[in-house]
Amino acid sequence: MSDILKIDTEVAAGIKKLGPRVEPLVVFDENFPMLEEVIPEFVGVLPNDKMTLLVKRLKMTMKLYSALGLAANQCAVRERVFVIGTDQFQMACINPKVLSVSDDIVKDNEGCLSFPAFFLSIPR
Repeated sequence: MSDILKIDTEVAAGIKKLGPRVEPLVVFDENFPMLEEVIPEFVGVLPNDKMTLLVKRLKMTMKLYSALGLAANQCAVRERVFVIGTDQFQMACINPKVLSVSDDIVKDNEGCLSFPAFFLSIPR
C-alpha cells in the first residue's frame, strides 16, 4: 500500500476511537481581567491528557494567528503554561521561572495577540 493513502479500518469501522477533536481557543484582548492575575502553579502529574490537549490547542491557536507565542491565560485558561515557536518547532513551558537576569538591555519590536496589530520597540 502506498504511503500517500492509509486508512485505519478499525477507526473507520468504529472499533477504535479517535482522540478528542482539537479546536483552537478564543484569544481575549487587553481588557480581559485574567491578564492582570497571577496564575497559580500547575500542581498535577505530567504528562496527563488534560495538559496535553491544552498544549495542542494553544499551539493550534498560536499557528492560526501566525504568532510566536501564546499563554493559556490569554485564552481564559487558568493554567501557568505558554507555548512558543515557529512553523517548524514549538515548545510548551509549564510553570516557567526566571532563573537569572542580565544587566544587558536589548531593544526589539514585540507584538501580542491580546493587542492585535500593535507593535512596540521594547527594551528588555
